[in-house]
Amino acid sequence: MDLQLSNLAIHKLVEELKYLENGFVNNVQTLQNNWIKIKIHTKEFGDKQLILTPNSFFVSKKSLPAKQNPGGFSAFLKKFIYNQRIINLTQHELDRIILLEFPNHTLIVELFAKGNIILCEKNHKIMRAFRKEEWKDRKLEQGEIYKFPSSKGINPLSETKENFFEKIKQNKKTIFGAII
Repeated sequence: MDLQLSNLAIHKLVEELKYLENGFVNNVQTLQNNWIKIKIHTKEFGDKQLILTPNSFFVSKKSLPAKQNPGGFSAFLKKFIYNQRIINLTQHELDRIILLEFPNHTLIVELFAKGNIILCEKNHKIMRAFRKEEWKDRKLEQGEIYKFPSSKGINPLSETKENFFEKIKQNKKTIFGAII
């Protein structure tokens, strides 16, 4: 069973992990289950392991064993984000997409469907995606400009309370139904 975090759960998790901002990437590794482990050193909290899975992300205190000589995507990421400072950790809108911004790159983590991790230049030109994918309105492939998928539902964080409840009333939705 694949357990996906809700949009609001991701929002809270991003808020809690803001302490990773200004931390430096010490290593990037692939775990046995093809998850990505990013070791981050923070001045205030020491070393942390950010684990990126297809449907979630978390910080682990336990040292998770990495593949020996995995190469591939984690080696590619390490080439560009090793010893780089995390400038910003954010969620796109209220979508299941998180952004790790570095001085010259942005790491985009999509936490829906099969999940994906995309490394982009600052202008969002895709350098490499963990998995190449294509839809009718966007393409995740080297050289393409990353385009966020269209959002569904109402983002309660960008609406006034009155406007939000009026939209729910007009669409005859529950609060939960309106934000997913």
